[in-house]
Amino acid sequence: MRVVYYTYPHFFESAVMLSRTISLHTDFHLLLEVSPTSWERAMFDMRRVALCAGVQTASSTIGHHFAPQISEYWRNVSSFNLVVHTSQKSIHPASWWTSRLAMRFIRHLKPDILHLDDPDMSVRLALNNVELGQLPLILNVHDPSPHSGEYSWRKMLARRLIFPRVTRFILHNENQVETFCRENGIAPDRVSVVRLGSYEVYREWISQTIKQGDRTVLFFGRLSPYKGVEVLYDAAKRVAERIPNVRFVVAGRSESKYRPPDPPSLSRGGSIVLIPRYIGNAHLAELFEQATVVVCPYLDATQSGVILTAYAFNRPVIATTVGGLPEYVLQNETGILVPPDNSRALGDALIELLLNPDLRTQFQNRIRSLKDDWFSWRQVADETVAVYENVMSSRSKQLTKRSKFDA
Repeated sequence: MRVVYYTYPHFFESAVMLSRTISLHTDFHLLLEVSPTSWERAMFDMRRVALCAGVQTASSTIGHHFAPQISEYWRNVSSFNLVVHTSQKSIHPASWWTSRLAMRFIRHLKPDILHLDDPDMSVRLALNNVELGQLPLILNVHDPSPHSGEYSWRKMLARRLIFPRVTRFILHNENQVETFCRENGIAPDRVSVVRLGSYEVYREWISQTIKQGDRTVLFFGRLSPYKGVEVLYDAAKRVAERIPNVRFVVAGRSESKYRPPDPPSLSRGGSIVLIPRYIGNAHLAELFEQATVVVCPYLDATQSGVILTAYAFNRPVIATTVGGLPEYVLQNETGILVPPDNSRALGDALIELLLNPDLRTQFQNRIRSLKDDWFSWRQVADETVAVYENVMSSRSKQLTKRSKFDA
């Protein structure tokens, strides 16, 4: 079975983790679309790399920027290429032309399946999807509904253009399937659920032993209205009253249209450390290694790469009961779930976990065990291949019926 997997820097962690396992079972071709600003959302810092427009072999263009242990993740793929856009704008003649080149490249590979990693990242491919003819299209939908404050007409346009062409949708949690189908007029039998595994690739950037803190709370990722930073700051004041010298680290750049609140002063020696910029991988690994607990106080969400990164470092998570998060943070097993927009509940959960090292150890051991099962990329690959096989089987039956009818 030949598969072309088309992804973006924003999802490259999951793409490389899947590539390492699924390439053992399929003829797997990886395509990564990049543009002048997209490197800043990648799992690696390539912002100073100048590339020419078109389709290029990844090994000859960016391969030397990776340590051998990183490129090992895609060693078994049949090919790894970049689709390079030199224009930042999706709706631009140069973008349209580059996407046409990508479509021609895909057609030349003659795949059985095209697997597209989310429609929201680029309108470019959606504008050219007619070039694919009858090729079965699998579409990951990472955010079934837009996050608060992140509505974009470009994302909605991409969905309207490409949804009718999709053979099978893959969502990454069960909770949002019904709403997704209802809001988009999609039959439930066109949707499969495949949960994601932990982002172990980030551990490759640990270069030295880093001591874990006993009272360090990490909030990681881009700052946006739905992330609940205000709730976290209110909870931090409550935690500081109970736990002296508690340390909150808020690491990540703000969305362009969002100005986060100023952090409050904390009592009893507590502190909030802001790192308002892009975080490179070595620094990321250091922050997660130092963290006692990772917090996701989101007001709405689907699933979270922050949770999957925390699990890579065996760190328990406190998150809210929104979207698919309860399917990733297992209550009293890998962390604690609290209601959204409830600083009191969030603060109490943080206090409980920070004051109870035995409970943290229990959660960490459970996380380790689940990475061989619930959060295993081997399972993700098996379930994804099952989707491919189901789609191909259904397509074969349809073609057989059609040929009999024509005869």
